[in-house]
Parts: sequence; structure tokens; C-alpha cells
Amino acid sequence: MALLRGAPLNEHVTVAAAGVARLPHAQQVLLPEASHFAHYEQAAEFNKLVAAFVK
Repeated sequence: MALLRGAPLNEHVTVAAAGVARLPHAQQVLLPEASHFAHYEQAAEFNKLVAAFVK
């Protein structure tokens, strides 16, 4: 992923997975070509996922 900088992608995924494991009902989703602003960079997909999650 071009927009991820710093640690390798697998390290980001591992850190996120640790947080997800501690939150009831949490989900981890990777959006292609999105970084810290996934809600802006991939707005349509982000909104679709959030809407499905809160139902």
C-alpha cells in the first residue's frame, strides 16, 4: 500500500489486531489505498462498512 509509511503493513495489521481483540464486536478492515484518513480517502466504502456494522 503506497500510503502506508513507517512500519511494514504486517506490523500495522498486528497492532490493529491487538486492539480489535480487546473490543467486543470490533472488526478490522483494510481499505486499499487508504491510510489514517480512510473515512475521507475511501468515503463510500467506509460509510458502507460503518452502516452495516451499526445495524
